[in-house]
Amino acid sequence: ISFQQNKDSPYLGVSRLDEYTQQQLRMMGMDQTKAVKLWRQVLLFRRLFQDFGNASLVDPQLYNQFYGFAKETVEGDSYRLPVQLRIRSFRDLQKLETYLNAVSQRPQEGKELLNLPKTYLSVEEVAKQAPELVQKTYKVQLAEVDKKSLQTRVTIKDTWAWEVDDKNWETLKKEFPTLGVKDAKTRDARFAALDALDPGTRSKVDAFARAAIVDAHPEWLNDALKNAKSEEITFGLRRKGGPLPLIGFEDHQKLAKQLDVQDHFDRLTGDNQHFYVVNVIERAPQEEVIAYAVAANDGTLDAMTAALLEKAYPQVREKSPELYKQATKEWRPLNEVSDQVAQHYFAPILDAIKQDLPKEKQNESLNAESLAALRFYRHLATIRDQIQKNPNAAAEWVTTTVETKPSLKEQWKLIKEEGKFERGGRSSDTESLFSLAVNGWSDVINPSTGDLLFFQLKKRGSLDTKEIVVKETLNGQKLLSADAQKVLARLLLNQWNLSLEFMNKNTSGETAFEPES
Repeated sequence: ISFQQNKDSPYLGVSRLDEYTQQQLRMMGMDQTKAVKLWRQVLLFRRLFQDFGNASLVDPQLYNQFYGFAKETVEGDSYRLPVQLRIRSFRDLQKLETYLNAVSQRPQEGKELLNLPKTYLSVEEVAKQAPELVQKTYKVQLAEVDKKSLQTRVTIKDTWAWEVDDKNWETLKKEFPTLGVKDAKTRDARFAALDALDPGTRSKVDAFARAAIVDAHPEWLNDALKNAKSEEITFGLRRKGGPLPLIGFEDHQKLAKQLDVQDHFDRLTGDNQHFYVVNVIERAPQEEVIAYAVAANDGTLDAMTAALLEKAYPQVREKSPELYKQATKEWRPLNEVSDQVAQHYFAPILDAIKQDLPKEKQNESLNAESLAALRFYRHLATIRDQIQKNPNAAAEWVTTTVETKPSLKEQWKLIKEEGKFERGGRSSDTESLFSLAVNGWSDVINPSTGDLLFFQLKKRGSLDTKEIVVKETLNGQKLLSADAQKVLARLLLNQWNLSLEFMNKNTSGETAFEPES
């Protein structure tokens, strides 16, 4: 290596490797035989240190025990709330309680508030106070045409020709009075009047003209409806509000009456803009109360809860006016104090949740958000106790399929699924599972995400730790070997009365530590 680094130097004086070797030996005052003998001693000295370090053994059993514990797993049956029932915030709790109050007869306060309904108010009783929660379901074959899409068939030439026509010009002047200001009796004068419009108004005039031309050609709409792609959909029509896949129908009940008495529609429309070909495949025999998950996901319960708080606000603020008044003595708007109003209005359910918790949790400082996540604690604890007493009755409380639109009776069921948890996993809430006996049942686990669950342990296991044990054993042996070699170096240096100080210098040149004696 030294020869390769210096062979191009003009000061080297040799051109071959053997000559360079002889030159270096002469400079050190030795011949080749003496150099070989000395190098043999260096190799033996290295061998001494390597053998001394390699003699330091690490027992892999230590790592086997450690990672056997750290990578322990438990497997069994997990019983948890479906996603749509997980209460993640106080707002979610408000929506749930608004729903329960609307569909069932409930006590005013106490722990019984935590019970979920097994029977419900009749459809008509619910409709009186919450028509948003009552619907009738239809399955239809549906094809749609937006009449505006037909305007692409109208050319610019056709649009201008329509606009400057005598009869149509009078129509335009009524719709856009600015056109009547100028005396435009000829086609050219009308073109000039249109060109003088600002771009926004001109665009509106052209759009009006194209729409009128489309209206004059009903056969275009008929052709488009015949060729429109149809799809089968199922939807519900609420007594009030709610989502609707058919655009342009504001009166849902009027549409429901049409669908109830007729099976086929060639050109069904609610706004003379969106047209549908409809074939009714199936009608529900009667109206029904929708499930909580449906009303929560489509925004119905958001609107209902907001209306409820708005109605309650005047009464709530009279009890503590100092909390709800501005510096000007005027009442603060509801959007600024909605959380305080909600905490007052829903105080009974928050108290019931806290009173039903284990005593050690009751002593914790739990705000409305924390209590909301525990809303279904009693529900899961009750189901766990029932399944423990009578495993054959589990079907009454548990399902293995996730329904996006469950029925009223099925909506509170838990999801049973195979669960596997690893010690030291992402959630610390499941650490208690590792102390369970086989076939044992856990308490209700209540993470702050609202994903409440309980667990029956079926078997224990462990992740494959062979690779990591081998890696950690080699690393341990390497560290121990290095320490052993340092000890040997100190012994030899002390025996030969040599200084170890050069090994103890830090980057600033100061002594880092004193050598061991």
